[in-house]
Amino acid sequence: MTKEDYDGIKRNRELVKVYREAFDWKGKPSDQTQPFLDDLANFCGLNQAKFVGDEHDMIKTLGRIEVLGRINFFLNRPQNEIDAMDKIIEEWETDDGRA
Repeated sequence: MTKEDYDGIKRNRELVKVYREAFDWKGKPSDQTQPFLDDLANFCGLNQAKFVGDEHDMIKTLGRIEVLGRINFFLNRPQNEIDAMDKIIEEWETDDGRA
């Protein structure tokens, strides 16, 4: 594994923590977070059956969906992947001081 690989893993692990703290995530949305996520999904157009608009509207909607996807990516990261990241980080940081 390269230093670049390690840096990417460490950054993703830190972002999982940051997003989960920001959204008070404990494996599922809290009562306060769920309305926010629902509103964001509506804002992104995820609850409509058909897209309506021109090319500009489509690009804007895709950007919104990408943001929601990023939030969901970090909130819903499987625990086995988080454990694997933690193991890599721990091994890297204790292996000959390379970190």
